[in-house]
Amino acid sequence: MKCKNCNSEVNTPYCPYCGQESDTSSLTYKSLAQSVMLSFGTVDRGMIRTLIDLFVRPARMSIEYIHGRRVTFFAPFQLLFIMATAYMIIYFWSGENSDFTFNDDIKDLLSPALNTFATKLIRFFQNNRGIMWVCCIPLQVFVFRMLYKEVRYRFTWVETCFIAAYFFSQIIIVELLAVLYNLVFSSYSISDNTLMFTYLLLLSYDMKQLTGGTWKKNIFKCIYSQLLFYILLGILAIVAIGIAIAFYEAIVIPEDIFE
Repeated sequence: MKCKNCNSEVNTPYCPYCGQESDTSSLTYKSLAQSVMLSFGTVDRGMIRTLIDLFVRPARMSIEYIHGRRVTFFAPFQLLFIMATAYMIIYFWSGENSDFTFNDDIKDLLSPALNTFATKLIRFFQNNRGIMWVCCIPLQVFVFRMLYKEVRYRFTWVETCFIAAYFFSQIIIVELLAVLYNLVFSSYSISDNTLMFTYLLLLSYDMKQLTGGTWKKNIFKCIYSQLLFYILLGILAIVAIGIAIAFYEAIVIPEDIFE
């Protein structure tokens, strides 16, 4: 048997040269759950190598990880949760805070209590964008598989989750660097529009490596995919807020009960 990480001949449960398990089975829902749980555990080796490859050859690294070369790289969900945690810590340390408010037209449609509740809910996700990106992985996987036949035919749902975890780590790292930059150079801060354009270029680069094709084709497809992503995200957000508001109204004691 050959080690899938270093191609050495192996007759033991672990490779004597690189330390990887000899039997690296296909990624399943069990391995997905294990990877998520391990993200809260110890940090293994390969962090620097993974961070470099994350921006140099993200798709190839993801494919190598899926195909069994795992001891070389940092586990995708472990990396994702660590970067999300680091982002939230630095974001709050920087003193930034969302000041989102509804416009007057929407405020008129909501009671004061519901306006306060919905505003706080939206501000929470804006102030915890690391959590938001992690929660958005299933939606992004759905969009990937819906629009890219190369992804649909080559990878399973679980494997696509691992790929999306690496790609979302890129986004969180970019946002982390933007927060640090804005903290140092507050007079020349990076706008949200610049960040969105950066995300688009990163995703186009990732999908070009993953699926092939020209830059023009991938940029067009990524624009379409992100439009669909944000439309679906908006629909889910509206549904979630509606459910939360209904729950809120059901448990809050009416003001006139004591009159």
